[in-house]
Amino acid sequence: MHPNIYDDVMRALTQFVSHYGAWGITMVVLVVMLTALWVLLPLAVYPLYGSVHRCSRELRVLNRKIDQLLINTAIESKEP
Repeated sequence: MHPNIYDDVMRALTQFVSHYGAWGITMVVLVVMLTALWVLLPLAVYPLYGSVHRCSRELRVLNRKIDQLLINTAIESKEP
């Protein structure tokens, strides 16, 4: 009789647990989770960066307009 893949996986998992124990399993799960988060991090960072870049650009334009408005107001207030 030919064993199926499920039996092979369960046998390997059982050998892993018996060799490394619960702490070994915990560490492997933690490393896999951190690796997945590290791989998925750019998917969250790039849209955020784009949004911040657009807001920064809009704020620079607004700042220039406000500076120009303040300059014009200061010039008008100095004229008699």
